[in-house]
Amino acid sequence: MSETGGGSERVRYGRFLTGLETATNRVERPIRRFVGSNRLNPLPHAGTISVFLLIVVIITGLYITLFFEFGFEDSYSSVLGMEGHPIQRAMRSIHRVSSAMLVVTTIVHGWRTFVAKRFTSSRRFRWLTGMLALVVVWLAGVTGYWLIWDVRAQAITESLADVLSPVAGSLAVSTAVPTGSGWVLLFGIWVAHLALTGVVGWALWRHLRKARFDWLPPYRWMWVMGLAVIVAGILFPSGMLAAADPTVDPSRLILDPYVMFLLPVLGSQWGPALASIAVLVVVVAAALPWAIRRDDPPIAHISETACTGCELCVVDCPYLALSMTPDGTLAVVDESRCVGCGICLGSCAFGAISGLGEVAIGGPGDADVFVVCARELRLSRLPEGVTVREVECTGAVSPLSMGEAARGGRTVHVIGCAPGECSYRTGNVLASARIAGERRPMLPRRWRGDVTRDWAAPDDIRDLIDHPDGHPAADLKSAPQGRGPAARMAAVVLTSVLAVGATSASIGYDPGANGATVRVVLDHRDGAVLAGTEVAVSGPISIAVERDGEVIESRDFGADDRLVDVIDISVPAGGADVAVELVASSSVELFAGPIDLADGNRLVITAMDVAPLPGAELGREVFSGLSGKAGCEICHSVEPGRVLVGPSLAGVASIAGSRVSGLTAAEYLRASIIDPDAYVVEGFRAGQMLPIYEEQLTPDEIDALVDYLLTLEAP
Repeated sequence: MSETGGGSERVRYGRFLTGLETATNRVERPIRRFVGSNRLNPLPHAGTISVFLLIVVIITGLYITLFFEFGFEDSYSSVLGMEGHPIQRAMRSIHRVSSAMLVVTTIVHGWRTFVAKRFTSSRRFRWLTGMLALVVVWLAGVTGYWLIWDVRAQAITESLADVLSPVAGSLAVSTAVPTGSGWVLLFGIWVAHLALTGVVGWALWRHLRKARFDWLPPYRWMWVMGLAVIVAGILFPSGMLAAADPTVDPSRLILDPYVMFLLPVLGSQWGPALASIAVLVVVVAAALPWAIRRDDPPIAHISETACTGCELCVVDCPYLALSMTPDGTLAVVDESRCVGCGICLGSCAFGAISGLGEVAIGGPGDADVFVVCARELRLSRLPEGVTVREVECTGAVSPLSMGEAARGGRTVHVIGCAPGECSYRTGNVLASARIAGERRPMLPRRWRGDVTRDWAAPDDIRDLIDHPDGHPAADLKSAPQGRGPAARMAAVVLTSVLAVGATSASIGYDPGANGATVRVVLDHRDGAVLAGTEVAVSGPISIAVERDGEVIESRDFGADDRLVDVIDISVPAGGADVAVELVASSSVELFAGPIDLADGNRLVITAMDVAPLPGAELGREVFSGLSGKAGCEICHSVEPGRVLVGPSLAGVASIAGSRVSGLTAAEYLRASIIDPDAYVVEGFRAGQMLPIYEEQLTPDEIDALVDYLLTLEAP
C-alpha cells in the first residue's frame, strides 16, 4: 500500500512548472549518467560557479585596464597592442571566455531555480536580485565589447541610436562623423562598464545575504573551472576585428552569441519593437514570484514551555529565520524570512516547534518505510506496494522519529534530493549528517543500521528501492567518489567551456548582400549656415538622392529648431552618378559626381552647420530668454521678412559689417546692444529699445550674444 503525508500540499505546483522541471531533468540525464556521480554533477553548481567566474572576470578586467587607453584611435590601438603580447592576449581571452561562461551559468542557475519554483514567499527578493544580476551581467558584457571601438562597437552605437532615436540621435551623429579624440565618450563607457560590474557584485551580495548558502563552489570545481577557462582562452584568442569605419556597414562581423545575441535584431527595422518586447519579457520574469499563485507558507511556532534554548534550530535554519532572545533561553521566529521548509523540526529533539505540517513516520505494520521529499515525488513517483511518507524536505525529519519508525525490525529509507539540489539548499546535507551521527540531534546508535539514506536524482528513485543506500553522501565538500567520475566531471566542464570559448570568438553574422548605402549625417539648426557652403538654411527640409539622373528616394523633415539624424538610403552597389540635394528655403547640393561603391560600403555625406563661435550657444540662450535674461526674440525675429517690434535679424551677420563705416560686424552689434539709439535702422524710431542691457547682462553674456548674432548669416 502507498501512503503519503501532507507536506507537499502546502505548495500548489502547477502542471506547467512541473512539466518544465521534468523536461529539464530529462535533458540533464545524459550528463548525470556520463559523470556517474550525483555529487560530481556540474549543473547544481551553476550559481556558485557564477560567483567564481565573476571573480575571474574582475581580476582579468583589472589587469587589462592597466594597458587600456581612451579614445577612438587610442582604445583600438591599445587593444591591438595587447594582442601582440602573449600574456596580455591570454588575459584578454580569459576575460572574454569567463564573461561568456558567466552569462551561461547565470542563465542555467536561473532556469533551474525557476522550474524548481525556488522563488516563493520570502525568496522572492532573491529571485529579483538574481534577475537583476543576469541583466546587468549582459549589459556589462555589451559595454566591454563597446570599449574596443572596432566595427562591433560601431554596430552597437548605430543599433543603440536606432532604438533610442531621437534620444541618442546626437550620439549617432557624433560617431558617424567622429570628431575629436573620443576620449570623453570612451572614458564614459569604461566608467559604465565598471559601474555595471559593481552592480552585479551588489546584486549577488543581496542575493546571498541573510542565508547560510555557500558563495563559492567546492575547491575542486574552482580548480577545474579555472583551468578550463585558461585553456579555452589560450586555444581561442579573442583576436581583433577591423577598426570602426563610418564608410563601411558594420553588420558583417563576429558575434559573441552569449552577449551580442540582440545586436542583429536591434539593427533591423523591427529593432525598437523587439527591444520593447525584450524589456517586457525581463519585467514579466522578474514579477513571476508575485504572479504565480502560492498558498502562504506555514510558519514555525516555538513553544515557550518546551524550548530548552539549545540553539540547534537557529544554527540549522538556512534562511536565518530563527534567532535567540537576548538572554539566550528561547528561540524566536522572524515570520518574514520563514519559508516553511521544516528544517528546524529536524533540529528540535524536544517537540518545541509546531505549525509546519509535521508528518508522523511511524505507524502500524512491519513493512519498510520510504521517507521521500516532496520534490522527488513530484518528479518521479515510487511504485505501488511500498509505504511512503512524503515530507516537504528530508531535513524536516527528526532523527528520533526515524528511530521510532525503525522499531519492530522495519527499515526506514530516507530519499532526498541529490547533492546540491535540495529545494532549501541544506536540508539533505543536515539530514545525512544527523543520520550518520555527525550532527546534533543524532540518530541513536542502536537504530543507525536500520535507517538508510540516499541522495539522488528523481530518475534513480525506482532503482534505490532495490539497491538502498547506494548514494549515502550528500556533502559536496568531501573527497570525490573515485578517479573515474572526477575525470569525467572535468571532461564535461572542459568541453563546455571550450565550446563556449570557440563559439564566442568565431560565430560570424552576415545579413547577406544589402547593396551600398548613401548616408547623410544631418545636424542643423534652423537658419544656420551649412558647413562647406555659404548658404543659411531655414524652414522645412527634405533630402533627395538621385542615381544616374533619377530620384531614387526622398526624405522629408519638419522645421524643428534643430534637426539631428543619420539617414541611410540604400543604393545598388557598383558605379553610378549620384547627386544628393538638400531642399529648404534654398537648395543646396551636398554631393554630385561618380561613385563606385562595393556591397556593404557607404558614401558618407555631411549636412552640418558651420561650427558656432565659442559663446554662440550661451548667446542663443540669452537671445531666447532661456537664461532668464534679455529675451531678444520677443522683439526681433530671425526669420527673413518677419518684423515684430524691431527689425528682423535674419542675415544680420552678413550686413552688420557694412552698416557703419569703420566698424566691424562684431563692433556694430555690440554697440547696438549697449546703446540701441546710436545707429537706428531706417524705418524704425529711436527709443524703442531701452539702453538697459549693459547693466542687465554680464560682459561674458554680451560677448556670447554677439557671437550668436554673428551666426545669423544671410542666405
